[in-house]
Amino acid sequence: MSAEPIEPDLPEGKSPEDSSGAGAEGEGKREAGIVERAIRRMSDRRDVVVWEGEPVEASPALSYAHDSGSIRAEKLRSLRTELLMRLGTHQGAAAFAILGARPGEGRSQLCAELALAFAQLAGKTLLVDANLRKPALDKLFRGTRSNSGLSELLQGKAHTLPLHRVIGPQHLALLTAGTPPANPVDLLSGTQFERLVKDWSRTYDYVLIDTPPTALRSDGIVIANAVRNVVLVAHRNNTSYADVTELRRRLDSTQARILGAVLNDF
Repeated sequence: MSAEPIEPDLPEGKSPEDSSGAGAEGEGKREAGIVERAIRRMSDRRDVVVWEGEPVEASPALSYAHDSGSIRAEKLRSLRTELLMRLGTHQGAAAFAILGARPGEGRSQLCAELALAFAQLAGKTLLVDANLRKPALDKLFRGTRSNSGLSELLQGKAHTLPLHRVIGPQHLALLTAGTPPANPVDLLSGTQFERLVKDWSRTYDYVLIDTPPTALRSDGIVIANAVRNVVLVAHRNNTSYADVTELRRRLDSTQARILGAVLNDF
């Protein structure tokens, strides 16, 4: 699938043209049908989640959690619907990584707010910080004091999933990056990470994975190869055409498919 924009200007900004009459009604029914089918496929997931970490809450930076009626929140829900269509409804498909070339493109915020949006569908949602070098999700959720996370799982230092329950959404769990290791790309390249992704896909309805910028390190490409599905993020004033072209070229050598792209402008 080509990297066509799903929602061109996701953050706050000029509202899209208003639809009216039968067109708006038809679009509403279409989205409702997609969401309904997504909810129906949740019945065969495992029901037990063990919370090892402290409960956390969304910071004010995650506006979706605090103003669900905003233009931004509506665009996130539209993006969620598009992703549901492209992910399909078969078991184990709804896992994807958010990739971008440069720092400051809004990857982590988009990943976190999309996880909040997916959790509203009443399906078990897992948000994973796979940026083992400079994690950001622990700053977007307040209360993450535990040092145990993905890094410890990959090194065999944690034998249970050290999850944080996100206060508010009933179905959202957060797995932080943990303590930065000396060899992040080696850990992510191993078979253990792929096994974890497969297990998460069997346990959760939706798995969203944050990644480091691909122009600086190869971690994000390794993660994309393991997760198989990616959403690309670019920033209108911070991402060059060359950055996007190079990212696409590197993804061509992986097993990942591009679900779509988001152009941030904030």
